[in-house]
Amino acid sequence: MLSFSKRSLTAVAGVVWLLVGLGLFIKGINLLSMAVQATEKRGPLIEYFEALFSGAVMPGVIFLVGMGLLVGWMKGRFLLIKSVHRTVQRLSGLKGLIPLFKLYRLQDCLLVAVMIGLGKLMQWIHCPNDLRGLINIAVGSALVSGATLYFRFAIKEKAEKAL
Repeated sequence: MLSFSKRSLTAVAGVVWLLVGLGLFIKGINLLSMAVQATEKRGPLIEYFEALFSGAVMPGVIFLVGMGLLVGWMKGRFLLIKSVHRTVQRLSGLKGLIPLFKLYRLQDCLLVAVMIGLGKLMQWIHCPNDLRGLINIAVGSALVSGATLYFRFAIKEKAEKAL
């Protein structure tokens, strides 16, 4: 069974959030790209920006990516920080080497399952690609923002241990 120190397990949590966040961000960019390339039916957000900018699509795409990044950053800094703090506090109360399976609580695993289910539901109900792309970019950037918090806690713990 894999066991880690608190600092290493905190960094592992950050790496997991970083990888999933980057994957969702890339998927979101791909979905926006598919929405722009659709010739017969574009998504409602892309159509709106195309009409707003007299046929130009790229300003709308740039706005959607920027909006996704901003919403994701805000979600990471103001909502996901609570989850990061809970995980770090729980890990700090454990002694010695900690098994990998104790990284996340059952509630965290259920939340991930619900999020995956919502992503699949959007796909099954044929949610427009531009809207799915915006949501994936926002969630991906929120996870990347949360990952940086995990890394900060791991670095802080390393500095405290060095003293």
